[in-house]
Amino acid sequence: GDLKWNWDFVEDRFPEGMIEAMFESYSKLLVDLAESRSIWNGQIAVRLPESQHRRRIASNDTTAYLPSGLLHSPVMEMIRTNPERTAIISGSEKVSYKRLGKAVDSIAATLAESGIEQAEPVAVLIPKHWLQTASTIGIIQSGGAYLPIDPDLPKERISAIIKQADLRSVLTLSEQKVELPEHVQRIDVDRILEAGPKIFSGTESPCCSPKQLAYIIF
Repeated sequence: GDLKWNWDFVEDRFPEGMIEAMFESYSKLLVDLAESRSIWNGQIAVRLPESQHRRRIASNDTTAYLPSGLLHSPVMEMIRTNPERTAIISGSEKVSYKRLGKAVDSIAATLAESGIEQAEPVAVLIPKHWLQTASTIGIIQSGGAYLPIDPDLPKERISAIIKQADLRSVLTLSEQKVELPEHVQRIDVDRILEAGPKIFSGTESPCCSPKQLAYIIF
């Protein structure tokens, strides 16, 4: 006998081409089931439409030239060569590369003074603010690895991340109300800057190799 099938659908409920692609894959599966006995005894895989398959192959082809520099090297180069240019726009505030560089240096120096180890994770528990960016770069510059934590997460989740990552230091702003374990050092980056600039020489905690851990994402 014959096998006939059709789909009824509300046309304006789906993106253009979606139903056609789904129906094409479904039809191929039905034909395979009708023409092959062995497929009934194996694992059935729904084949993507050829156009989607080609796009997926292209998207997953990540072979590419990797530059030899470090993650933060382009920013540090801009700090050196274009200090007066705007680096960050945070609300109505514009932060120059020069100002960013001073903040990065002070944060890196503070972490080095605290005894940060190579590739040691340091959390950035800061809301959207230009010092969030400065903290991230400062951690890498000091030789550590940054671990961003959303301050709006439930405190139980924050505590779990701190425990799992075995953190010793967390960067914050002084205005934040944060509960941290007793063994974890809280560092308010705005207070660092208020105390005056620090120079990070790199000798205390030299940064870093391209193969070294740069960040951790939970």
